[in-house]
Amino acid sequence: MRKIKQAEIAVQSKKRPVEFLKKKLKKANHAFKKALSRKGIAIIAEFKKSSPSRGKINAKASLKEFVSLYDEYADAISVLTEKKFFSGNPKFLREAKRRTKKPVMKKDFIIDGYQIYEARYFGADAVLLIANMLTQKKLRELTALSESLGMDALVECDDANTLKRALASGSSIIGINNRNLNTMKEDFKKTRRLAKLIPKALREKIILVSESSINSRAQVDSLEGIVDAVLVGSAIMSARVPKVKLRELCKKTLVKICGTTTKKDAVDAVKLGADIIGLNFYPKSPRFVDDARAKEIALAIRGRALVAGVFVNEKRGRIQNLVKKIPLDLVQLSGNEKPGEENGFGVPVIKAAHVRGKDSVKRLSLYSCEYMMVDSFKEGEFGGTGKRFDEKLVKAPGIDNSRLFYSGGLNAQNVGGIIARNSPFAVDVCSGVEAIPGRKSFSKLKAFIRSVESAQK
Repeated sequence: MRKIKQAEIAVQSKKRPVEFLKKKLKKANHAFKKALSRKGIAIIAEFKKSSPSRGKINAKASLKEFVSLYDEYADAISVLTEKKFFSGNPKFLREAKRRTKKPVMKKDFIIDGYQIYEARYFGADAVLLIANMLTQKKLRELTALSESLGMDALVECDDANTLKRALASGSSIIGINNRNLNTMKEDFKKTRRLAKLIPKALREKIILVSESSINSRAQVDSLEGIVDAVLVGSAIMSARVPKVKLRELCKKTLVKICGTTTKKDAVDAVKLGADIIGLNFYPKSPRFVDDARAKEIALAIRGRALVAGVFVNEKRGRIQNLVKKIPLDLVQLSGNEKPGEENGFGVPVIKAAHVRGKDSVKRLSLYSCEYMMVDSFKEGEFGGTGKRFDEKLVKAPGIDNSRLFYSGGLNAQNVGGIIARNSPFAVDVCSGVEAIPGRKSFSKLKAFIRSVESAQK
């Protein structure tokens, strides 16, 4: 790798000598550090088309599209400029800076001061320095150079030894890479282990960033009080709907519009801001859709929202077939499925509990699926009842709000309070936005989604 970078630097320095770069660049203002200094966990969203560990992630990704998305939700942006392994380009920095007001970091294998000057020339507000690749002397030198140009250096470590070196680099932004840079193996728990090794007095002076192996809001929530920021790339770039994944990571409560039976209702809901459209495959439901109608609806919103299939005591083979046929992004089990029956569908699963008391809610902890849902109970019905349940029951042990879909009697008038009190992963509404069973009301959809948005400002 070092030889490859040295060869690249030799070529680039002939095209643009360092003296030329120095004359052209303007000093930055440490915007990257400022962006990560906010209350809570800041999000650094990364643009990368491929990586050594995963190969091609999103080869056709549009920088314009992703940077516009990141500008709306992320606190800062990381741009891969390394060509051979990450399909990057230094010019991506300039293009990104034209499309966002958020600070941008150059992520590459930086080994020489020329790359720092080049980064600033193309508009970077920060650079990534990997302690594993640099001597202590060089690490300090490059950190100091970045600082002199008004840029910030995110100094990355991946074990206890490189953590010590990162802390001694002079940088106030330290990254813990959950990936082993030698074996490429990921270990999300590494952040917690290494963070404990940082002296308290020093921890108060730095911004700590967790990198790699971050795929969900639950993981971000688990890092509260441990880190100040997370850097996420692959999970967003490879997501079926990148916007929804980014909203999740930013801890926005997602909106699921369930019991959708027409293409128009689905398209309207997505245009208004819905993140998930629920299709009901339970034959006894007034909101039942057959396979052909379900596929028509799914195709109409593909790439703009996730599609969830809702099943009640359905045969496993039937569900597996529809996951591929429609296709579905999520499976919701709303019947009397037993623990263990939630596995093996190839997509994330939501297990719904119809709340009758503490025991029915606690039972959710027996399932190993990605998400859980609390819904109201009415004898003989499986959802869409329009009834509320005792909200206090959701506080049961094992109920993780970062994985919780909240349903049951929601409407534009009460959803804001639900979000304020519980901050669930998502809110699920059906009858509360209907004109008649199975048909949505545009005005009710709009009011509901606006209430969700208002509750999160």
